[in-house]
Amino acid sequence: MSRFTPNLPVRPASPPLFLVGIATFIDTDRKSGRPKCKVGISVPTSTLEKMKQHSFAEEKKGEMSHVDRLSELIIAKPNILSPYTAVNPLKIGASFHFYRNTSVEEFLGRFKSAFAGSHWHSYHRFQDTIRRVVDEEVLYPGDKLAFFWFDDGDMFITKNDDVRGRIFQEDINRRLLEVLVDDEKTIVKELTDSLHDNARTTRPW
Repeated sequence: MSRFTPNLPVRPASPPLFLVGIATFIDTDRKSGRPKCKVGISVPTSTLEKMKQHSFAEEKKGEMSHVDRLSELIIAKPNILSPYTAVNPLKIGASFHFYRNTSVEEFLGRFKSAFAGSHWHSYHRFQDTIRRVVDEEVLYPGDKLAFFWFDDGDMFITKNDDVRGRIFQEDINRRLLEVLVDDEKTIVKELTDSLHDNARTTRPW
């Protein structure tokens, strides 16, 4: 199982993240027959345990009155940093790997539904942040963008492992996570299916 430790400007240092789901994010390029972009979801062991519990609850859904959305469980705030605790609040990462030239506008367009019902400036703030992070009109083969969510509502954004942006608005960050991991709101069903399947069987080394 693939794992890595992101280099983020937080203390204590980020924990290792384990790959638990992967899917095509932007459809196959006709010329090459390869996806233009794939997305992978990686989590620390604390989030992996929550995913296992959620997967079990989904199986028993008919017997339970309520099952929290996975995004709600992930962004819960049990880790309150204090002089008596030293738990890194990193909860989940999403990495977008590009295999063919992809315009920034095409990438942004995949997230438009996440902002349905929100104030117009939320989507524009997200757009402006991504444009600053990429700093070009096109994402090229080999480029990688990544989002890292924390339990305090913050999100770091990296390009090719270099931290280039940060979004502090919790509503935006929740919406972005929901459309990747929640069954009801997903824009990538292949990804949520992958998460369900792998959460039950993944064991960190």
